[in-house]
Order: sequence, then structure tokens, then C-alpha cells
Amino acid sequence: MKRPSIIGGVIAAFCLAFIAVVLLQVDALFFPYAYYYSLKTSIASITLAYLIYLLWAKKSSHGRILLLFSVCLILGMGYLVLSLTPFILLSMFIIWLSRSLLWHRSFIAAGADGVLCGLGSIFSTFSWLHTGSLFIAIWCFFLLQALFVLIPQRFGLECFGLDTSNESESSKQMQYSEEFTRAHKSAENAIGQMMQRS
Repeated sequence: MKRPSIIGGVIAAFCLAFIAVVLLQVDALFFPYAYYYSLKTSIASITLAYLIYLLWAKKSSHGRILLLFSVCLILGMGYLVLSLTPFILLSMFIIWLSRSLLWHRSFIAAGADGVLCGLGSIFSTFSWLHTGSLFIAIWCFFLLQALFVLIPQRFGLECFGLDTSNESESSKQMQYSEEFTRAHKSAENAIGQMMQRS
């Protein structure tokens, strides 16, 4: 399974930051006194756009509709119930959980992805406080998220060549059954040759 590239992640980061700023400006034109809700709308939109990017990069049809529906439902409920900071945290949690479900195959890899989300939020907050630019803050967050492709899908003994996964067990069993079949056939041939000699 080919993972998305870092360059693709950098381009996605720029596009998501641009989309967020444009949505915020358009909302400000039509709803000048609803900046708080405009910001939440922008955050929900880029979260969904990033999820669509992940699903597009995955190129697998399994569970796409269910994941999109679940995320839309959770974001919609969070939009109505949560204030801004918890809503941002919810969006980051959705990003982390979606990537963990789609790309990672161990708890340690998912945990490393969670650390990456946390670092992204720290850098995003830092850039927001020093520049006051929403574009730079969102871009910094998603720039760090582009590095998730460097996280191995699995951590543990398999990283050192000691693969303990179910896949390796099934491949070992297939290898043993093939060896057994070959040995069984050679034994039958040997018995057949002995019978012919006698």
C-alpha cells in the first residue's frame, strides 16, 4: 500500500490553509457579526477536506462512506454544542483517529501520530500568537501533519525483523504446508519406486 508523499502533504497544507482563510473572509462578508461561527465553519470544512484527502490517498473503498458519515455527524454535533477550543481539539482528534484507522497498524504507530498532532497544535498556536495570521497557523499545523508518512505502520518486534503479526504467522503456515506437500510427494514417489523394484 503506497502512502501519500510529503510533497503531497505540503501542497495539501497550503490548500487547506488557503481554503480556511477564503471561507472565513466570505463568511465575514455575509455574516459580519458571526466571526466565532465563521471560524468554526472554516475549521469543520478543512477537517472534512483533509479527511477527503486522506481517503483519496488511501485508494480503498472499504468503509469510506461510513467514516465520512461518522465524521460529519460528530463535527455537526460538536459545531452545535462545543465552544471554539474544544471544537478545535475535536477536529484534531478526528484527524488523528482517521489517520490511525486508515494508515497505522499498531498502537505505538497511532500514539506517534497523536504526538505529531500535539506538536502540530503547539507550533500552530505559537505561530498564531507571534504572527496573528490564521493562514500561517493552519499551514504550520498541516505542514507537520505531512510528516505522518514517515511513521512506520507497525512498531515493535517486527521493526527488528521479528514479525509477530497474524500476516507473518499465516505466511509461515503456508510455507510449512507447501514444504509438507513437497515432502509428502517425494515420499510417495520414493515408495512408488521401491514398489516397482520389488
